[in-house]
Amino acid sequence: MNKKILKKFVIKDAVAKKELIRAHGLIILLSMALMFLLSFSTVIDIAFDPVLAFSAVILLAIVAILSLSVVLTLIKKK
Repeated sequence: MNKKILKKFVIKDAVAKKELIRAHGLIILLSMALMFLLSFSTVIDIAFDPVLAFSAVILLAIVAILSLSVVLTLIKKK
């Protein structure tokens, strides 16, 4: 990509960077907690549909991986 375009997305404010890292960290924790709860429905027969719960777990795993990549990108020092 062009360096001028990349400079637009660089966060120079340290406070904003820390808040963004904290927000994505919360997204990771919430998605992992929901994955843990929904994974019980595939093992124990409760009110959830197992196929729907499995697909939700997969989608939440994707969200957690994407948020983790954002956090690791922001933490990385040049």
